[in-house]
Amino acid sequence: MLQEETEFNEICHTLSKDWVAPEPEVPAVLAPTSYQPDKHGLLRFVGTVAGRPARILIDSGASHDVINLAFATAAEIPVADLTTMSVGGAVSSAAPQQVAHPSEPVPVSIGRFSFVLPTTTMITALSETYDILLGMPWHVEYEPSINYTNKQVVLRDGRGKLHVLRARSTWNKRLAYGLNAVSLNECAKLMRR
Repeated sequence: MLQEETEFNEICHTLSKDWVAPEPEVPAVLAPTSYQPDKHGLLRFVGTVAGRPARILIDSGASHDVINLAFATAAEIPVADLTTMSVGGAVSSAAPQQVAHPSEPVPVSIGRFSFVLPTTTMITALSETYDILLGMPWHVEYEPSINYTNKQVVLRDGRGKLHVLRARSTWNKRLAYGLNAVSLNECAKLMRR
């Protein structure tokens, strides 16, 4: 029985590697404990990073663009230059953290606005519930016009097309951001095909 279950799990894992679920449900164990509306007017967006649903924070006070280490691992973003160092600000503590950089540019989309995060982007553990933090390097590159009252970001892409991004006040509780999850039932259906 154990061997059959192991083979079944391996087949499910193989099938799920190339399959991206648009909105997989989050098991209660993985769901964050609170979903408070954003009372501080933060510029929070939902987009895709490396083809995965992601929670994105636009933060002009951050000195770096940052990818959450847990998200980078789940999204299988190849990393380079893994080191341990002290970093402050948005990371989980002032204690030394693992820090890396993507070994290749990482594609990102927020609505119809698409761009890539360069290999200078930092990958480390974030203390907040964000998968990506877009800091000053992103602001310098795209020069967004930000309306904090309406929580909108207006910017142009590389072709000069104007984009208006509207921030979210809450996250979708049923979306497993950053995870490529397949339920056992879905796996069984995929195996029958």
